[in-house]
Amino acid sequence: MPRTLIVKKKTNFETLAGTMIDARVREEQGAEALERLKAANPHLGRDIAEGTVIIVPDGPGLKLSVGDPLSKAPGDSLRTLLEQAVGDTVQRSRVRLAERSEERTALAKAVNSTNFKRAATAAQLSVEPFQAAAKALADEDRLDQEAEQRLGAMSGAAMAALARLEKLGG
Repeated sequence: MPRTLIVKKKTNFETLAGTMIDARVREEQGAEALERLKAANPHLGRDIAEGTVIIVPDGPGLKLSVGDPLSKAPGDSLRTLLEQAVGDTVQRSRVRLAERSEERTALAKAVNSTNFKRAATAAQLSVEPFQAAAKALADEDRLDQEAEQRLGAMSGAAMAALARLEKLGG
């Protein structure tokens, strides 16, 4: 079963190939292994960016490890990538939702303050539209809290589904 490798720092194909080809094989086998590596990774160009996923095909000529061991299965890297992506998304969403909640709370507090009501009355403005806006903000806050709960449930479900897929794959 092919393994995967995630590039830890920017490199180029020649350097990567030099670390991947087993020095104990004949030149011909090394060239064949390099061709298998290229065929399995058509997305690779001369320069390889950090975070690039590389598929390491089975067969002679390629090292079993290059510094950091290669994943035992493609699912290992996939799981790691998904866990990071989902975790980052959930974290960013929670931070942004908390910021929005703070903004709404501050606005609602200002609209409902005695000073605001006095200023609105002095300017001959009706406070009802402002109070309706404050209520709408409170409704949005409730919807954001529900969205945060759904996001947490969805991320948990995605990780559980991935775990089931891993069990099926062995």
